[in-house]
Amino acid sequence: MHLTHEHVKPFTDKEVEKHYKRYETYVGAKITETLFESFLMLDTKAVGMVVRVKDADAYARKHSSYGPLSFK
Repeated sequence: MHLTHEHVKPFTDKEVEKHYKRYETYVGAKITETLFESFLMLDTKAVGMVVRVKDADAYARKHSSYGPLSFK
């Protein structure tokens, strides 16, 4: 949902809070997803220094959908 200033202006405090909570939840989920993917990439590269991994980027992308924090 795309809201402009003109859409939000007549909102009551309760409506503003409702939309803000949605926004906060969305942003939090995106930040968590980005942090997880960054950690996985870093971890994969670190393991790749010890164990030969042909394509560390592909390996990290493949495994980002596994486990309890499945984002894809």
